[in-house]
Amino acid sequence: MTRLRSVPQNAGRVCAKHPPRHPNPKEVIGIDYTPSVQKTQREKEFQRAVIEYARLMGWRVHHTRPALTQRGRWLTPVLGDVGFPDLVLCRPPRLVLAELKRAGGKVSPQQREWLSALQACDGVECYVWYPNDWQQILSVLAR
Repeated sequence: MTRLRSVPQNAGRVCAKHPPRHPNPKEVIGIDYTPSVQKTQREKEFQRAVIEYARLMGWRVHHTRPALTQRGRWLTPVLGDVGFPDLVLCRPPRLVLAELKRAGGKVSPQQREWLSALQACDGVECYVWYPNDWQQILSVLAR
């Protein structure tokens, strides 16, 4: 299991016009993305790493967490169509929506419909990211 260092409270309060330089994520949040780590990492750990790096780079982050019901089931409270992407990242003038998957995970038909509809909107960037996409994630969030 990869242990992450906590991000400073002011990490998300960076000037959007002048984001910080592209830091080394291994030094900042303690992540080593070797191929063996990418294959075994759980989606929750991967998501935490993406969120911490996004905040470090000055992005505002939204993620809706699942909740445990009284019957012992985990559900994400949704009013509307299911399949909305895992992360909404905003750093004006950019808006990024990302669906995160563990290695070998598949995008559901509902998720595919949402991503298709969102990609048709001007100015919205949509991605499906896997742990082995780490270099692309760093590049997208550093721009």
